[in-house]
Amino acid sequence: MIKLKRVTLFSFLILSLLYCGLVPFISAGWNPYILLGLVTDITPTLFRSNPTYYSYGALGYNAGEFYEGGGFKDAAAAHSLVRVDACLRYFRGDVTTKHFECSVWTVAVSWELVTLLGTSDAVVGVNEWDGTWVTFTFSTPVTLAINTDYGIVIAPQEAPDTANCIFLDEASENTFGGYLGFAFWGTDYVKNWYDGVHGPRMKLYEQL
Repeated sequence: MIKLKRVTLFSFLILSLLYCGLVPFISAGWNPYILLGLVTDITPTLFRSNPTYYSYGALGYNAGEFYEGGGFKDAAAAHSLVRVDACLRYFRGDVTTKHFECSVWTVAVSWELVTLLGTSDAVVGVNEWDGTWVTFTFSTPVTLAINTDYGIVIAPQEAPDTANCIFLDEASENTFGGYLGFAFWGTDYVKNWYDGVHGPRMKLYEQL
């Protein structure tokens, strides 16, 4: 019994010292699993990319052209989406008061956006965006199930604004597998236009 108490006390002291030693690093944003050597790399892995410029379209522009992005469907594998890079361009006005976010939705048979599955952290607009790759991070991963259609879109948190808005690039290719390709939706979540040949100029990352 005495031996058990000594072991328990020793374990407690070791864990306490370890915790106190890690606190400053954890507070500074370090991942404790990396510090302990349990995980060596948590860098997201790129799994889909439409990198080549073709054209662009305004988003957050009016009630009919608010959400912009494209469809996604993978018939072979599921994914845990944690990051989306989107190629954005300043259009007009002052977008520094705007907060843009990426969101993932289920879609209906007629391609309306139905259920919101996840929203990225917001990114403040930049008037100097000019074909700039902007990163949107999901603090909670979004599961993209196998052989299921989704809409992945960019939109401002604020109301439609024709005077202060940006473009999302359209890509030459469409590797996302979705029927829609490049598309936009209104504030009523109804699809108003799509191009099935070209995809949104985005890069999708997952956490393995």
